[in-house]
Amino acid sequence: MSRNFDIRRIVVKVGSSCLVSGMKLDKNKMKKLVGEIADLKDEGKEVILVTSGAIAAGSSILNLKLRPIPMPLQQASAAIGQGILMHEYKELFNERGYDVAQLLLTQESFSQRERYLNVGNTLSMLLKRGIIPIVNENDAIAIDELDHGKTGCFDDNDKLSALVAGKMGAGLLIMLSDVDGLYSDNPRRERNVELISLVENVDEVRDMAKKRGNSMGKGGMEGKIDAADIAARFGIPVVIANSEKANVLMDIIDGKEVGTLFLARGAMSHKKRWISFSTSIKGSLVIDEGAKIAITEKGARLLPAGISYVLGTFSKGDVINIVYDDRVIARGLTNYSSEELDSIKGVKTHEIEGILGRHAYKEVINRDNMVML
Repeated sequence: MSRNFDIRRIVVKVGSSCLVSGMKLDKNKMKKLVGEIADLKDEGKEVILVTSGAIAAGSSILNLKLRPIPMPLQQASAAIGQGILMHEYKELFNERGYDVAQLLLTQESFSQRERYLNVGNTLSMLLKRGIIPIVNENDAIAIDELDHGKTGCFDDNDKLSALVAGKMGAGLLIMLSDVDGLYSDNPRRERNVELISLVENVDEVRDMAKKRGNSMGKGGMEGKIDAADIAARFGIPVVIANSEKANVLMDIIDGKEVGTLFLARGAMSHKKRWISFSTSIKGSLVIDEGAKIAITEKGARLLPAGISYVLGTFSKGDVINIVYDDRVIARGLTNYSSEELDSIKGVKTHEIEGILGRHAYKEVINRDNMVML
């Protein structure tokens, strides 16, 4: 299958291993990356750079030989290193005639609707002005992002890059790593492995992903596959490739068979993208079989009659999960609070007004505000 990327806007994500040698930023690696991004800019492309490396840069100042483990030390390293990282980027991009801007984001930047919209507005204005946005997670304050075992994790900026690409309607997400792409097995442990050049269905390759973290990075191939899945659901193709390959970015744009290509799987509206992957989930509704069939097979809205249990505490307008048989099957914006739903769960629509004492919504979650998972 030929690769034809007729695109204008690209998100490039680069991991820590692509920027450091030992415990220090590698200026030669950074210069190569910046030069290739500048080449894309010279071709009229809009590029958003999502970068790691702040903790590595700060660790060298603190004379640490390994990635720090205690949370305060990680945050201190990030606080020191972010300025160093941006200084290096600024100097290198200025040499090519381009200015840069820094955006430090956390999970809350996407989970809160107003912040989510503001992130998009800021990035749009920077791109319009010809500025290269450089995005990183705010490791100095974001505990969940550093403790990547937690639900809110960006996995070394992998998920962050997918969310940024989705919000900005990028035509392509390029994730640069220290391996050539996705292999049939771990190439550092096994022989006779094959590079997977094309992935049409992410679910079929998840077992091939092996955690291969190093002393500085937090992510692994599993995190990249998860991020590729998110972007693919947004309708954005993803390429995972090796940052050390000469002219890797331009080769990808020119359609050469580089790395692993994940095909796009469709497209969602911006609101449904936010509901699906960007938000904090406030609670859950456990539904019965009839409601499950209506939602999954008939494209119906969720009514109070189909709700068996209400889990968690949430308000009207919050994003909640819809659960059947211990599995999350959908997610959406609720028209009712958890307290109200406790009162009307299992009842017919015409009974709602008599119970709540006011004219209310017929549906708990409208189909336009629901995303199937």
